Amino acid sequence: MVHQYWWKKKFIRMKAQQKLKISFVKYSDASQDVLTSHILKCMKNNPDFPNPIPPLVELETALGAFRIALVNSQTRATVDVAIKNQARRVLLALLKELGLYIMSVSKGNQLILSGCGYPLTKVPGPRSISNPGPVLLKRGDNGRMDASVKPEKPSPGYLFQVTNTDPAGEVEPVWTSYGSTVNKFVFTGLVPRSQYWFRAASIGSRGQQIFGATTAEYAV
Repeated sequence: MVHQYWWKKKFIRMKAQQKLKISFVKYSDASQDVLTSHILKCMKNNPDFPNPIPPLVELETALGAFRIALVNSQTRATVDVAIKNQARRVLLALLKELGLYIMSVSKGNQLILSGCGYPLTKVPGPRSISNPGPVLLKRGDNGRMDASVKPEKPSPGYLFQVTNTDPAGEVEPVWTSYGSTVNKFVFTGLVPRSQYWFRAASIGSRGQQIFGATTAEYAV
């Protein structure tokens, strides 16, 4: 059943990955020079990135132009300062492009990322989630059942489950699962005059789950 696996794929994609810091607009000119030199040193002959995009020669050329413009701008002449600022923008654009390329190749591998010279961003920890409590049910016609739980704010999503086997019995129930991005779900196709058991879980940003209490009800 498609619904059973949709939520798993969704939350696997949402798991946080290690990334690079690729915006350096707040760096001073001197710090930008030092950082770029360090990145070039780490990327040259780096076996993880044999053919980086953009090529390192472009970054070296841009750094050289920036250094020349930086020296000339010390006169504080309007034209020289404008040339330096333009050279810095070119350098920043190349660093961003290279950083994006590195992240696409490394796929979050921290060991590979740590060897490229870029500063690493902080990986956020999993946000705590609360128990959604028992499922609130409202019977509809023709095997429909409206289910809801208290909202988790913010919550990546919810998992609603149903079974026709008493969880308190000797037989292990088989739960049918449905993912939802909101705290409500409509079950359909239930057999009238049959008893069902329902439960729901809040899903955290790392895919962690907390199930609430089970609620039983007859379909009509």
